[in-house]
Amino acid sequence: MSLMAQVRWKLADLLERYGITAYGVAKASEIRRVNTVYRIAKRGEEPIRVDLPTLAALLSGLRALTGEDIQLTDILEYHPDANEEDTEEMSVPSSDLEAQRTVATALERLQDLDFTAKQLAMLINQLQSEVK
Repeated sequence: MSLMAQVRWKLADLLERYGITAYGVAKASEIRRVNTVYRIAKRGEEPIRVDLPTLAALLSGLRALTGEDIQLTDILEYHPDANEEDTEEMSVPSSDLEAQRTVATALERLQDLDFTAKQLAMLINQLQSEVK
């Protein structure tokens, strides 16, 4: 049995809790590819990649529908030592401190991705202006 870090979707649970449909989220999020939201919301078939604009739109739509301050940690869950053979089971942090560390680590990684995306966008803009 090998252990590896994993990020898992919790969107299906959130939709159930609020009685919201994937279609409703897609419309409120203004995500044109409705199937993307359906895939994210379907347990066991969630995508392993999603772009940051889609993630931001998803959060905005969920906030609009629920009236709550929905955060990334409400739809994504980080497991630093997940069992590779048992990806369907979600472990519950054994303490508040462990939960805080898990959230902090996930947010740091997401911020790194956001920073990298911004750097790439700046580089693309710079290259485009040089080509003109």
